[in-house]
Amino acid sequence: RDDEDVTKELVNVILDYHSVNLYDGATNGNMVELLSPCLRDRVVQPMTLSLATSWESHESPALFLRNCLKVNDDVELMLAVAGFDEQQGWAVGVRTKDMLEVVEKPSPYRGGALRSRNQKAIAALAVRAFYDLLTATKSTLI
Repeated sequence: RDDEDVTKELVNVILDYHSVNLYDGATNGNMVELLSPCLRDRVVQPMTLSLATSWESHESPALFLRNCLKVNDDVELMLAVAGFDEQQGWAVGVRTKDMLEVVEKPSPYRGGALRSRNQKAIAALAVRAFYDLLTATKSTLI
């Protein structure tokens, strides 16, 4: 939006945490690819950053994320995206020590011919959703 670079803004928020897991299960690596340049330029020790990409279709991406994000309590921040269900929906999830939030989203594009475009769009939308969830949480915790 306008001159806003939500990727850089999200990375600024991520840098507040010492251990971060990022799981990309819906964009075929596009989300990690989008975040990697900013993270590479900004991450300093002693931060632990784990990036994982897989491709799985889930009957319920939101349910999968709720279960996935409950694991690994020693990680301060977990960001995850998963998709597609039979309606081509996807979900984004955030877990910190204070909250677990999962939001279901509709697919930006329908149809197999648009899969690559859909994955790129979901990557950008997921970054935005992560940022919105984390900043909304911070403002309510202050």
